[in-house]
Amino acid sequence: AGAPAAASPDGAGGFGGGDEFDTPLTPVHESARLESMYREAAAGGSADGQFALAHLLNGGRLPPLEGATLEGEPLALVRAAAEAGHAPAAHALGCALRAGGPKEAKEAVKWWEAAAAAGHAPAQAALAQAVAEGGYGGLKADAARARSLYEAAAARGEAAAMIGLGDLHYGGRGC
Repeated sequence: AGAPAAASPDGAGGFGGGDEFDTPLTPVHESARLESMYREAAAGGSADGQFALAHLLNGGRLPPLEGATLEGEPLALVRAAAEAGHAPAAHALGCALRAGGPKEAKEAVKWWEAAAAAGHAPAQAALAQAVAEGGYGGLKADAARARSLYEAAAARGEAAAMIGLGDLHYGGRGC
């Protein structure tokens, strides 16, 4: 019948509601059909379609996965989706920019801020880490803000936030 649930970036039949960075790719015979559908959605201005197409074109690996990079068409698609307010795309774009210089660091923080404000737990955790450490992208270290961000992400089940929160408490910061 239809495409399997794993055909969507979050593996649950939707876009961005789950762990959109760690979904197995669909079978090869589905890829051409999916690419066509995602291209049609992306061309129509759908941020979900843009993000799904970038995910597919990038081999199912988007930042923050170790070693995942964004360039060319996938980068343009993720940027367009982020500019349209797609929180998982904003998080991925921030993570892709993380490896750049000072200009890119400021832009990464901007995208993490946007995704975190939208309640995207992975972005809240990424921003919390940057805020806890300070210096990145011009951020000042602020343990209380980091704790608040970590707590918000941990409440949504984000494991990295739980670890970060534990690190803050262990270090006696932000308590």
